[in-house]
Amino acid sequence: MGRQAISRAFEAAPQAVETDLLSVIVPSVKEASVTRTTGKIVSKHAASFEVLSTGSSIIASRAVSCLVAPEVGDIVVLMETGEGAFITDVLRREAEADGNLKIDLSRTDGSPQQAVLSAGSLKLEADERLDASAGEIAFRFKNLLMSGDQVAMVGRKLVTSMKEIMTQAGKLLATYDMTSTRAQHRIDSVTETDQLKAGSIQTQAETVAISQAGSAIVVAKEDVRMDGKRITMG
Repeated sequence: MGRQAISRAFEAAPQAVETDLLSVIVPSVKEASVTRTTGKIVSKHAASFEVLSTGSSIIASRAVSCLVAPEVGDIVVLMETGEGAFITDVLRREAEADGNLKIDLSRTDGSPQQAVLSAGSLKLEADERLDASAGEIAFRFKNLLMSGDQVAMVGRKLVTSMKEIMTQAGKLLATYDMTSTRAQHRIDSVTETDQLKAGSIQTQAETVAISQAGSAIVVAKEDVRMDGKRITMG
């Protein structure tokens, strides 16, 4: 249609020509229409849900914006678009449900994906218990503060690699089947009493062993033996 022909047609029937041009430029209202309703989930499939809404059964997928994982029996918001039907919100969960509220950040087809929570300050609160479960957990921080009445660590192996470790406690109790310590230098300082009780004690020095005391007392029930190439006393 030439420019002059369009002008003549517009002068003859401007409303009809305007409607015809809009039909080419702008998508139809029917194709772009979005309907929002509510419904109840009656069944769950691999990556879709069957929702009963206004007497009709609709197959819908979970929208990415719906973080709460829908379950059978939930009352949900259903959005019907040209791309299909989507569950956008979970409004209510039946009282007889298992009580678990799951924040699902996986893809709509159920496959896992990476999720990032970014905030200047983030706080997690639980009145009773806070559980974290993963195949691997990594923490990276500048400072870590753990405060509580009791801290328990249970596992098969604990590996610690630090440039410096400082421990301060009113009382330190440790129980081992076996303990082994290897150090280039070791200094123990006890201001009051240092007591060691063992079935037998063996001390071996490659070069020199020195014991110094203001007073030294050695008590044995049977024998006291000193053996050496040369023994000097006094």
